[in-house]
Amino acid sequence: MPSAGTFWVGMYVGVSYFLGEEVAKAVGAAGAKALFGVILLVVLGLAARAGWSRWRAHHQEQQEQSALT
Repeated sequence: MPSAGTFWVGMYVGVSYFLGEEVAKAVGAAGAKALFGVILLVVLGLAARAGWSRWRAHHQEQQEQSALT
């Protein structure tokens, strides 16, 4: 299942492909900063999700081991 970040990047690339130069002009410098911020938030969100999944898997493994002893 694709993540929301994949959807947004795909949508941005698709819009950029079809509208091209018009989008580049409209986005400008402030848009580039906003895009960088969105990318940063997506990366941080994915990292947090990966960390949460690893923690949960480790926690479940510990519970299973303690239940066996």
